[in-house]
Amino acid sequence: MIDSIRWLIEMEFMAGRLYAESASFFSGDKELSDFLYQLRDDEVSLYNAMNRVDDILRQDVPEFRCAITLDRNTRDRLEKPLMRYRQRLTSAELMPGEMIEYIITLEYSEFNDFLGYIIDAVREFDPEFHQRSSQIEVHRCRIEEFVATLPERRRYCDLIERMRRCRIESILIVDSEPAILRFLSSVFQTRFSIETARDGEDALEKTEANYFDVIISDLTLPVLSGIEWYLSALKNDPGIGNRVLFLSGETTADTRRFIQDQNLAFLDKPVTLAEITTAVSRLVRSSESV
Repeated sequence: MIDSIRWLIEMEFMAGRLYAESASFFSGDKELSDFLYQLRDDEVSLYNAMNRVDDILRQDVPEFRCAITLDRNTRDRLEKPLMRYRQRLTSAELMPGEMIEYIITLEYSEFNDFLGYIIDAVREFDPEFHQRSSQIEVHRCRIEEFVATLPERRRYCDLIERMRRCRIESILIVDSEPAILRFLSSVFQTRFSIETARDGEDALEKTEANYFDVIISDLTLPVLSGIEWYLSALKNDPGIGNRVLFLSGETTADTRRFIQDQNLAFLDKPVTLAEITTAVSRLVRSSESV
């Protein structure tokens, strides 16, 4: 987790510096330059927030825990738009249109989704972060408001739409932690229609009322556990096990034996984002081949 937080700090620092340098580079266009300075200010604020999270981790605060991290491959993929953006700016070849596309590709990726997840996780016990919970959405709204004023707004709005809302299958995410629900919903909203449930009873009701291509569920849930709602759902939907991914930070030998006997997909927490997305893709491919 510390590696992921420090990576976020580096990314926020680089993004803030790039936006400031871009504002200077395009100083002849006052509206564009002012917009970039506003983005810079947003990044500075988020950079300070992540440094605060790093301080909390150094203090080993027991209340603060994150069940999901970012692996190196995911971080490398998310860095690419920023690196290409920096290369084009450094070579003085950057055009305003391509810069806007780099900004959208970066700001609407899992980079900010993960940042939002960290803020959500911290605000559960640190009041300072309650005011920051909407900061990323405000940041994105600033981008949308600016591109709406541009002659090429349709192209940029279409790109934002593809990044945010190109949904195909449906997914149910079941977890008692609001931060995890919000983060995974943000990650998968570009591919799935999202439903969430915060306890096993709600999960059971939703699986009985609707078909979901994928169900991601924690095992430890209020009212009904993951196994309890699954066994009840299995009575009406014998194939549901092919579409379920269970997550848990604590499992007994009996629970692991049950998961193996049922041939269910399972990941231990803490888990990387890449492990979750890979497991979800595997479930989708498996259901399509049936």
